Amino acid sequence: MFGRFAMPENRKEHVDYGIDISSWQGSAIDWNAVKSNNISFASVKVTEATGYINPAATAQVDGSGSASPTSRAASWT
Repeated sequence: MFGRFAMPENRKEHVDYGIDISSWQGSAIDWNAVKSNNISFASVKVTEATGYINPAATAQVDGSGSASPTSRAASWT
């Protein structure tokens, strides 16, 4: 029986780890450090509802591409 977050041994090599970033992290993210920690994707908070746009979103998405994790833009409502 598996625990809530347990994964069968034969599937562990297929796990992708990612990070969630927003304006709180700013645009000075060390993407090489992110990559060296086996992070394969970044989810970037771009907007929230209709009154907020992350001012660092463009730099965050562009920067993540320099270290080659996949970027995913996200909007919270």
